[in-house]
Amino acid sequence: KDSSGNQLTWSDDEYNLDAAIVGFTLPADDWYSIEATGYGEGYYNLYLYLDASAQPAPQPAPQPSVNNGGPLMYDNPVWGYMNLGVVDVWTFYGSANDIVTIEMRDHSGGFLDTHLSLYDSNDNFLIDNDDFYGFDAAIVRFTLPYDDQFTIYATDTGSGVGDYLIGVYLVGTAGSGSGSSGSGSSGSGVIATPISYGMTLRGTIPASAPDIIKRYVFEGTAGDDISIYVVSTDGNLDATLAVLNNNMQQIEFNDDAAVGVYNPQLDLTLPYTGTYYLDVAAYNQASSGDFTINLQATASSAPPAPPSVDIGDVVGPAEGYDTTSPPPANAVELFYGDSIDGTVTVAGAYEMFYFEGDEDDLVTVSAESQTQGFTPLLVVADATLTPIIETSGQNAEVQLALPQDGTYTILVTTAEGSATGDYTLALDVDALQPIQGTIAYNTIVTGTLPDCDTVHYWELATRPSTDNYPLNVIARQQASPNLDLSIGLYEDGYLTTFNNDGEGMGLDPWIKNYEAFPADYVISVGCVGTTGGSYTLEVLPVLILN
Repeated sequence: KDSSGNQLTWSDDEYNLDAAIVGFTLPADDWYSIEATGYGEGYYNLYLYLDASAQPAPQPAPQPSVNNGGPLMYDNPVWGYMNLGVVDVWTFYGSANDIVTIEMRDHSGGFLDTHLSLYDSNDNFLIDNDDFYGFDAAIVRFTLPYDDQFTIYATDTGSGVGDYLIGVYLVGTAGSGSGSSGSGSSGSGVIATPISYGMTLRGTIPASAPDIIKRYVFEGTAGDDISIYVVSTDGNLDATLAVLNNNMQQIEFNDDAAVGVYNPQLDLTLPYTGTYYLDVAAYNQASSGDFTINLQATASSAPPAPPSVDIGDVVGPAEGYDTTSPPPANAVELFYGDSIDGTVTVAGAYEMFYFEGDEDDLVTVSAESQTQGFTPLLVVADATLTPIIETSGQNAEVQLALPQDGTYTILVTTAEGSATGDYTLALDVDALQPIQGTIAYNTIVTGTLPDCDTVHYWELATRPSTDNYPLNVIARQQASPNLDLSIGLYEDGYLTTFNNDGEGMGLDPWIKNYEAFPADYVISVGCVGTTGGSYTLEVLPVLILN
């Protein structure tokens, strides 16, 4: 339908039972709506394709229904709010040869897919961008052709609404050399910190400035196979990771390494020999905190490994720790049930431990501070010192099911900004308890916890069929009104989410609208307190909106 509600065309069974409107020519510039319905219910995918070969270029400037906008000044970003089907118009004055970067960042919580178009005062199209940083648009290092008042048309390419931050940044002047990068500065005005293969650095996206970009620069060789890991270590940081080439053009981007895993990771083969940049940013304004970034290369392209280190040595640069060396021979061996006291005497130093475990062992590792002002950073890694999981806090604790038989390492060091101090490290494994049984979608199973030291495990009978598959897991007490139940969801052996008291459920837990993907899931049921009781458990594969 057009914006007046006139139906232009429709389709029912174009491809068997699937509908498709094919080869339709839009009659006029307008906002169009698509109404989708079905005979029955279920999930579907909706696609919109443009036959670009039939389109003239460049397109005339859009005629906006202005909801927001106004004047902009260099290096002074402002807030906007995007309504559905609206183009926001922003203007700024610029001079010939100004090199500018224009950014439009989503702050709606992931609902906007931003798009930027730049025109001059005569509505001549200059340049546009969609998806420079993930779904965020950015026109990077564009040289203004003449003195003029320029117009930015800001919009959303989907159907999202919400807040965004838009800014125009002067990063140099063409011909003056002021816009070139070097001496640790990248071309967009963001200072780049050098990083090299095998190095792990720490950084912070502060809550006071959640829109900043932490940029790192390294030199690579064509054909190098590299991996970049960004791990949140404190706060609620949901980080994004982008790889840029030496022209500041994005070549790779990642937000989440997997569904439910909010740490980004990228693996790629470098296409040329030269300079590359890594940008770490927060996904939205509500996200901030500390992180580590680790750059790795294959043995064929990495420099020789540094000599091994002893416990307590300071390794790598002052702002990070380096885990490229093999475990030192005098690392301390631990066994399940052990508790040991340790001391980090130098900021940036670490103590290393190792243990042997079997696949599917449910392991808990904790490092509890014994010194005021000391916050431990706890890392559990595999035998090659590749981090598996990490956390920090006064009582830093992680729980995981071991992915395979073998040797695992534990590193304890200082969290960002922490003083040194004493800690107690503990390694425990849950008593292996048999699976109670399987649970299918839309069914209810029952169980009885004899006490709150007992945990029941139920295996989901069917793997989710698609990514972002909605799961709701609900446990309810039966005839024991004071029974305070808790449930956990394990995804391929890792505890991914936990709930004690569900929304509007009193003491009964509810894991609501968890976005699952094709994996093996196990649900744990336990209780808080001392006295157990009977319960029911159900799994609903639907999206619950209220």
